[in-house]
Amino acid sequence: MSRALRLRYTLLLPLFLAACDGGPPWGTGEEEESALDRDVFGPTAAYDRRLVFLGPGEDLPTAAIFDFAALSDSTALRRGVRARIVDGVEWVALMDEGWEMEPMRDPWRLVPHGPLEVIVGDAGEMDALLFRGEVDLRLEPGATIAEYSPDPGTQLVLRQARLRFGSEPVPGILLDAQLARAVHPAAIPPRAPDTVAPGAPDSVAAGARDPAAEGEDSIGPAPDPAPAARPGAEALLVDNSGYYAVFAASAGGTIAWLNTGGRDDVRRGARLEATAWETLPESGLRAPTAWRVLSPGEALTGELRAESADRTVLDGPEPGVLGYVVVSGWIEDRAIRRNVYGMVRHVR
Repeated sequence: MSRALRLRYTLLLPLFLAACDGGPPWGTGEEEESALDRDVFGPTAAYDRRLVFLGPGEDLPTAAIFDFAALSDSTALRRGVRARIVDGVEWVALMDEGWEMEPMRDPWRLVPHGPLEVIVGDAGEMDALLFRGEVDLRLEPGATIAEYSPDPGTQLVLRQARLRFGSEPVPGILLDAQLARAVHPAAIPPRAPDTVAPGAPDSVAAGARDPAAEGEDSIGPAPDPAPAARPGAEALLVDNSGYYAVFAASAGGTIAWLNTGGRDDVRRGARLEATAWETLPESGLRAPTAWRVLSPGEALTGELRAESADRTVLDGPEPGVLGYVVVSGWIEDRAIRRNVYGMVRHVR
């Protein structure tokens, strides 16, 4: 029996948005002073943060994802969080929750919520995420491996990390993605009476955009309390020998951020395309089970298959599926082929 079942995970983790953790996600140095002015993103802006942890992958890895969103406008700050942990093929849904707060000056900051403590170091960085309940859970970010900011609204950081649950620490890799973008006020429907707002939609796009004008999902309250999500696929892939591949989207389009031997390589236009599907029995909706890597000029190719997955049906005018999927497969990068594993976050 896996650790996930032995511990029973009564972690109904009213998880965190951690206090005093970090600065804005859109740059440092000379850009920071002007970026602190919320007018950079307008009076209504979405701030997302995703923490993706991967343990060693000789077998199916222990993995976790903490998926946060915040929508700030002139009257309120709506927040949402999804949290999942998987040990082998057994997923545990820790949390799906949304709530509303009074506006704050720094809406991108993570704030405490529920039985979760955040230990902050002298430099203002998060030293640990600590949950105290029937089961103790501790996520400890470590040394920075690499970081990349493709645009003023996006910061991607790879760190060494350790996840403790029960008595056994699991070493691994943490992707810390901080994401911000402007949202057109017309894209936000009015709040429903007595409805808890779900927070902002998930997006790695940055810069001023109008989701309604582009036919994308809008932000607003829904029966589902966790963040709504827009179509697309993101991924963190590793090979246990110092090769890291992050697939995301930026203001300029989809990218693959590759890091090996301490060197960055960015492939603009690279993306994941679903190649196989399954029909979810209760909803009848389809969800992808395999992907291929596409890039201009085919300098980067690959194939990934699902090993285990947690999927949530998203309510709305057009119901969709949000999935967190542990995958394995291969990537061929400049004629070098590597076996990889990791996590794909997909929305359809």
